[in-house]
Amino acid sequence: MSNIQSGVVTVGNQNGTTFAKEVTINFPQPFPSTPTVVANTLQEPNLPPIPDAFAVSIVSVSPQQAVARVYRVDVSPPQMGGWAQNLQLGWIAHSW
Repeated sequence: MSNIQSGVVTVGNQNGTTFAKEVTINFPQPFPSTPTVVANTLQEPNLPPIPDAFAVSIVSVSPQQAVARVYRVDVSPPQMGGWAQNLQLGWIAHSW
């Protein structure tokens, strides 16, 4: 049987000069096998549009959790890529 779970986790801000941050996604229920995970950043709710741009990589996955790495990609050089908003991460995971 197919198993799908989804949710939103807080990435938060990343002040300073670091352009990436890792966040752990804990699945509400463990999957029977390692799921496929897709994630995307979401701007902090209730803010006017912000031109920040991000990329997300899923760096590890287990039946219980996944780790996503969020990169800010709209600044150059990337070492100047912190962000002040309370960034969110929407995710969906699927396993058979």
